[in-house]
Amino acid sequence: MPLASSAEAVALGLALGDRLPACLGLMEERIQRIDQANPVLSEEFRQRERLRRQFAVMLIGRWIVCGERVSEEEAAWISEQGRVAAAAGLPIFAVAKHYLIWRDTAMEFVRNLALELRTPDNVLAPTLDAIRTSADASIMRLVRDYDEEIHRLRQLLDEERLSFRHQALHDPLTGMPNRALFHDRLELALATYRREQIPFSIMLLDLDHFKDINDTLGHQIGDLVLRHLANQLRPILREVDTLARWGGDEFALVLPSADLGRAIGIAGRLQNALNTPLIAQGFRLTPEGSIGVATCPDHGRDGETLMRHADVALYIAKRSAQRIATYDEGKISASGLT
Repeated sequence: MPLASSAEAVALGLALGDRLPACLGLMEERIQRIDQANPVLSEEFRQRERLRRQFAVMLIGRWIVCGERVSEEEAAWISEQGRVAAAAGLPIFAVAKHYLIWRDTAMEFVRNLALELRTPDNVLAPTLDAIRTSADASIMRLVRDYDEEIHRLRQLLDEERLSFRHQALHDPLTGMPNRALFHDRLELALATYRREQIPFSIMLLDLDHFKDINDTLGHQIGDLVLRHLANQLRPILREVDTLARWGGDEFALVLPSADLGRAIGIAGRLQNALNTPLIAQGFRLTPEGSIGVATCPDHGRDGETLMRHADVALYIAKRSAQRIATYDEGKISASGLT
């Protein structure tokens, strides 16, 4: 951006003389003072800003000496410097102090110069306004860009927090809830029962012959079977239901507001879904599983009792033709599991 015509340059040089270095020296002295108190700005930034301030003061001096009104282009150039500082990721308060010192020292310089040159008010007033507006605009840009950056960082932190929470509560292989999330949902269902007396059911599901698949075909095929199971079972369940990987080839379910009859119906649909064949590396596999069911309040009114009774029901299911069993004290006594 050219500063002035040749005639204006001569007039500017004569008028400013030693005034410009004195102004810049005072500005630097004040800035060094705050930098020493808070030395967080790099030398590269300070040097760059020193040159910008020198150029800006020369523009302002031209406005006063040559009697020109502030051009939009020149005022915009000065106010744009706030964006430069914000983009550099510098501390907002330290940078803002730079602009405030530039504003106050520049306005002090302009008033003294205008007094000596008897500059008319119709030139001085808009020049002071331009200095104030430009500095304020720089700070506003700095704050706005800083806020946008903080908002972006907060979004990243929220996403990371959600990701960490998901990892903490889900099985990495299948994406299913893990034991921690299962227990959380179980306690929620128990709290709902205590408050509203709404029955619910839990299930334990165990794949049959899964160890044989791992031993003969390898763990990679076993992992495919587990992911296949997750994909087949999810559509059977409601959004409020929780299907969790309990460990190995065992899974646990919480079925809110599902009494014993509804739970048995869901167990049957899960069995049918399990029987969907899977082709894995040339092998046709048809997983099968056994399901044990326990219902609150019929089979227990606390999590530990319900889980123990569902596990007993699973034991009975593995020895039954239907591969589905509910907790039944009579059957347990007959089988010698009392």
